[in-house]
Amino acid sequence: MSDIDRHYKNKKIIAAKIPEADTLTAYYEQYAQILKKYDSQIQFIYAKLEEIRNERTVFISEKIPEIRRKLTEQQISEAHINDWLNTLVQDTLRSLSISETMLNAFYVKKMDEFRKELAEKMAIGSDTHD
Repeated sequence: MSDIDRHYKNKKIIAAKIPEADTLTAYYEQYAQILKKYDSQIQFIYAKLEEIRNERTVFISEKIPEIRRKLTEQQISEAHINDWLNTLVQDTLRSLSISETMLNAFYVKKMDEFRKELAEKMAIGSDTHD
């Protein structure tokens, strides 16, 4: 097969896989409608992840130093303070990590629902990815 024949054949294959403008427009319209439907859930996930980030920051930068100061004022030994704070930090960060994991699972579930609904609206089946 010559280079010209290969080029022509590839061009036909590529052209066959490019959706028409009407299909793309319909896809984006459906996408926007479904996105509006999921807006409150998207906002919820975003807000909760932001809360977790803020809680982590405040805990590390404000609460731990405050707790350390109060324990030092009570003349507790540095070794006990460090041991107790290390445990507190590990437990708190683990808890925040679990919260993030749960939110991520919720996000993945919602993304799967979103994709499924979009595929149904566009009548796209898994057999179109051949």
